[in-house]
Order: sequence, then C-alpha cells, then structure tokens
Amino acid sequence: MPKWSKTIDLKQVFHNDEMTFVERRDAIVRIIRASGWPDANFDVADLLFALARTENVKAFDEVWQWIYDEADTERVWLATF
Repeated sequence: MPKWSKTIDLKQVFHNDEMTFVERRDAIVRIIRASGWPDANFDVADLLFALARTENVKAFDEVWQWIYDEADTERVWLATF
C-alpha cells in the first residue's frame, strides 16, 4: 500500500455535475493552490497556471495527467472519488 505524504480532497468538486466546467476547473485549481503543495514545486505551479487557462475538458485532461504524474511522484494523493 503506498504511503502518501499529503492528501488533497477534490471529491466535492471533481465530478460535480451541478457545476459548469469553468466552475469545477477554477475550484480544483483553488483547492490545490490552497493546499500548499505547489508552493514547493515550481513545475506544479506552472501546471496549475496552465490548468486554470484550459477552455475545455480535453485540454483539462491533458494538463491534469501531468499534474497527476507530479502528484504521484511526490506522494500526493489527489482524492477525486
């Protein structure tokens, strides 16, 4: 079982169909930034900047995969379910 150094809870927004894409995107970026995780990782900060500028789900998913990989490397659990 992996040992995670941090958990970022995105469950309330990640699959919330009552929110628009932009509302979900912005909430996800806001929660991750507020977690303090990107403060120590300039790559994540750059990726969050890119994520905040995505205009559709396809673009979001492309950037999200890079963020998810960084999180995995740093043992940060992005809880979406």
